[in-house]
Amino acid sequence: MVQYTHDTQYNTHNTHDTQRGKNMLKVIAIANQKGGVGKTTTALALFDYLKLSGRKVLFIDTDQQKSATKQFQALVDGEYTLYDVLTGECGLDDAIQHLERGDIVAADDLLGRVDVALEGMKKYLYMRKAIEALREDYDYIILDCPPALNTVLLNNLTACDEMIIPITCEMMSLEGLVELANTVKDVRELTNPNLNVAGMLLIKYKKNTNLTKQLTPQLHNFEALFNTNTYETRIRESVKQSEAHTVRKSIFTYAPNCTTALDYQAFAKEYLGGICNG
Repeated sequence: MVQYTHDTQYNTHNTHDTQRGKNMLKVIAIANQKGGVGKTTTALALFDYLKLSGRKVLFIDTDQQKSATKQFQALVDGEYTLYDVLTGECGLDDAIQHLERGDIVAADDLLGRVDVALEGMKKYLYMRKAIEALREDYDYIILDCPPALNTVLLNNLTACDEMIIPITCEMMSLEGLVELANTVKDVRELTNPNLNVAGMLLIKYKKNTNLTKQLTPQLHNFEALFNTNTYETRIRESVKQSEAHTVRKSIFTYAPNCTTALDYQAFAKEYLGGICNG
């Protein structure tokens, strides 16, 4: 409870922005309180797709494990990080690093101290306030969330317009959704009544396993918790995805025709279609 690869593949920018309208920033949190369900992989893939298709996108790494920060090869020592933003040492724009892969606000180990550094009910509002200053600068902001119920996650859910929930066909992954649903309920009641769950995304999908066949039909029970749906697109793993992470490259540029790249491309199009039609 709250205590409070190919250019033609991505050429959809103009049509989409016309439907969204000018300067309509959308803040997307990729969230699940359970670890190991593909949050960072999904956040990076959505970021990369949006950037390759011509959108102005900012990635904010809010996980003290710094996985995305490392993928961007962002600096931490001697640079402002998200911790500095949340504790008022700098503005969000001061912490943005403009790198080859794109714009990122880096995470560092100090994020683990945010719960102590921030006090009172306003401690859940710092991310939203920081993002407001950039509303005219980006089309999308992607928040890669930590796998825990803490002040950083609550800041993210308070600041975002909507969240995407990566899940796997594992009982522990699905059971963890009950806790997340309680968190979403509390955030809606206390700090962000407009928080929308855009959908759940199946990661590490293996169609023919007995566990997948057993658990997939149960997804509608969890969809009801969030008043949302599971995306039609399923994300399959591939060796190329692991290789891309190892060399710190976007899957869309490293291996654009591998199954994982094709699946994430399909998911991004499905997600954007939902925005345009919503």
